[in-house]
Amino acid sequence: MCPGDWIISGPATGKYYAVKDTDFRKDFDPRIETIQRILRLIAEHDCHNTLFWRSDLKFYINCNDAFCWATSDAEPIESEADIDLLQKSMEEGGDDGPLLYCARRRGMRPQGAMYTYLEPEHWPLFDACGPKREVGFGNPAQHPGDQASSTPVLES
Repeated sequence: MCPGDWIISGPATGKYYAVKDTDFRKDFDPRIETIQRILRLIAEHDCHNTLFWRSDLKFYINCNDAFCWATSDAEPIESEADIDLLQKSMEEGGDDGPLLYCARRRGMRPQGAMYTYLEPEHWPLFDACGPKREVGFGNPAQHPGDQASSTPVLES
């Protein structure tokens, strides 16, 4: 076989298609390394259910109902800086990392009701993302930490 020749095979041979002495990546989307980085990060943290993508290979983190009650929502991953932020959020926030990325990118806390689904040790990370939210349309519940301090004391 000469350099640059294709190794032609099929499923019956148990061999893979391969190319020798050719940089085949030049024929792919120029974003291939960025796409691979996103997919590798999602796989390493086993949070594939949070990733959404479109046919044009734009990627998003699903954050339905996290910031506003009863909404479909997603936060885009558009740049290397976003991937860095996603990686940092996943390292610091564990399973809550993808949502932490969304909160940090938006500069906004999740709605109060969402906190009951988050690990309590991660609450300060989310609280640091933005100002305290008022209860109202889209945020029908208080932050659980605020509820404890505002609970009326019954007199006997």
